[in-house]
Amino acid sequence: MTLAKKNPDEDRGTILSTPWGGTNIVGRRGMSASLANCKTDKTSDTFITERTRLHELFIREQAKTKRLSLILAATLLLAAVAAVLLAPSGREVVSYWLGAALFVFSAGAAGYGKVSARAKGILAEAGDKEP
Repeated sequence: MTLAKKNPDEDRGTILSTPWGGTNIVGRRGMSASLANCKTDKTSDTFITERTRLHELFIREQAKTKRLSLILAATLLLAAVAAVLLAPSGREVVSYWLGAALFVFSAGAAGYGKVSARAKGILAEAGDKEP
């Protein structure tokens, strides 16, 4: 979050930017809807402090979600490899399909939108179709 305190000589206000985009200009002339009812500088300072804490929490939780999805992707990939390598005799075809499905799920958990594989005369794709 970018925070620029207003200069008493200038009436520009305070400019707030959010981690998800957009800005608000806080001041007498360009009040945001959230600060429109603030009567004192203490109230607006409290608002800015709490909004900063909210943005910090947003960024922290976003990073935590990303880490969790990468851990899930690695676990699914290991399960796919184990399903293929540890398949009992006579069940190899089932283990290949299971390994392929787990591989596609792990790619999705890692954030890939499309997974494709090519072999002689065969094309396998999973994911969003491009227009």
